[in-house]
Amino acid sequence: MVKKHATKIAVLGGRQGHTQFYTGTVGGQSTSFAVIDSEVKTAHYKDDPDAPPDFITDSSQGLTWRLGFGIFDPRPEEWATHAANFSFPLTTDTVNQPLAIWRDVAKRFWPNLS
Repeated sequence: MVKKHATKIAVLGGRQGHTQFYTGTVGGQSTSFAVIDSEVKTAHYKDDPDAPPDFITDSSQGLTWRLGFGIFDPRPEEWATHAANFSFPLTTDTVNQPLAIWRDVAKRFWPNLS
């Protein structure tokens, strides 16, 4: 959205007077071995030679595919630096108050609206 449509990003909180950065997961999928193993067993493919073996430990294994490539830069977008356009402090009136946050942001961006 930022690169293709020039949307602006506001960050709430953080150390005032310092550039605030944001990030997120660009596309992708996360799953776990248990989910994949369950799907293989449900589809009755556990005897298939390509099926994963049973995972017999007291642990968990996660799998994540997340690298989305940038629109203008071929490197993964998640590795890029993303500085926010605006940074607003959290106050005692806005912390843990989503409606108060929206009112504060609206007042800052559109002060003439009632």
